[in-house]
Amino acid sequence: DYLSRDCLYLGVKHSYDSSRLLNFSKVINGNICFHAKEAYNLYELFHTRYTLHKQIYSHRVCQSVDYMISDALIAADEELGIAESID
Repeated sequence: DYLSRDCLYLGVKHSYDSSRLLNFSKVINGNICFHAKEAYNLYELFHTRYTLHKQIYSHRVCQSVDYMISDALIAADEELGIAESID
């Protein structure tokens, strides 16, 4: 789970239990459903996701790194043929 990984490496605390969410979920008629007792855990998952997006992922330094990586991949595409392998 990328949220748990990012929280761990960024030192952000989270209080949801992703393994518990997986254990108490099932697919019913094409919808992912959770046990009613997991409502708070699910809320904490989305709150953590919101916090990471608000404070970390949309941070100007993080966005700058994203642009630099994109520019490097575009520059390397002619030599490596990255775009061709995506199709």
